[in-house]
Amino acid sequence: MIGKAINGKSFGGCVNYCLDEKKSPEILDTNGIMIGSKNEITQQFNAIRKLRPQVSKAVWHTPIAFAISDKVDNQLMQIIARDYMKEMKLVNNQYLVVRHNDTRHPHMHLIINRIGYNGEALSDGFNSVRTMKVMQKFEKKYGLTVAIEQGNIRKMTIKNEIETAIKRRESFDQTMTRIKTMGYEITINKTSKGELNGVSFKHPDDKIIYKASQINRSLPKMLKTLHRALEQQHEMTR
Repeated sequence: MIGKAINGKSFGGCVNYCLDEKKSPEILDTNGIMIGSKNEITQQFNAIRKLRPQVSKAVWHTPIAFAISDKVDNQLMQIIARDYMKEMKLVNNQYLVVRHNDTRHPHMHLIINRIGYNGEALSDGFNSVRTMKVMQKFEKKYGLTVAIEQGNIRKMTIKNEIETAIKRRESFDQTMTRIKTMGYEITINKTSKGELNGVSFKHPDDKIIYKASQINRSLPKMLKTLHRALEQQHEMTR
């Protein structure tokens, strides 16, 4: 279970992202928000925001991701979202809870107004640390996969895919394409001579970047072996 607190300036941008049709969004819960169009929802957030116009970053955005192995339905997500609001003292603030269905990992987004109905602005200090501690508490409370274990699972998945590619004698490009279809963003660094200098993988849910060397010490060497075979193949076809 992974969650983080992000402070932003634009309710419109956050609402548009969370309710993007491409992500197959489902609104699970609201507080002080009438469900309508993206523009109507944004206007409702901004109406309360005007109580403290001097606060530039009134948007509190908390994405929460779960492991594939966790059986998380909409009801449990709603319960966890409300529990999070309670733990973070956000029950007297507007919020919108949206589930996304565009990845294999269950995940939801909480859009929260830092400006309360009384015009007071909640502190934005240490919210990421506080959120992390709440997630750790919820992992035990709701029997969910520990975040560290999620990271280990993802690392092992990438390592297994690359080892399988070597056994199958797949090309470097084929391997990278297959890992991309699993949802990872891949960054490939090369030297001025075109030699492979490093590969990193970023997961779309938590945006954590895994360098090949962090996944496994032998992985950079395996990737260079795959890439060298690709370069040799290109030279033969020239």
